[in-house]
Amino acid sequence: MQNARSNFAALALRNYIYAYGGISGAGSGQSSHHPILSEVLIERYLIAGNTWESVQVNTAPKLAAFSWC
Repeated sequence: MQNARSNFAALALRNYIYAYGGISGAGSGQSSHHPILSEVLIERYLIAGNTWESVQVNTAPKLAAFSWC
């Protein structure tokens, strides 16, 4: 991926693997237990080309997830 993250959702569809949402890190100080949600929400991997690209969906909510349908 172009943007490191954990706790993201993934879906394989039509020769792509999509990664959605996730946690990119943690806060600091008293907020160190608060996750920081990924700024880049959706990326997709083109299997045949071995490349990643960002996908812009303006209405997609920021979240961390473990599955997506």
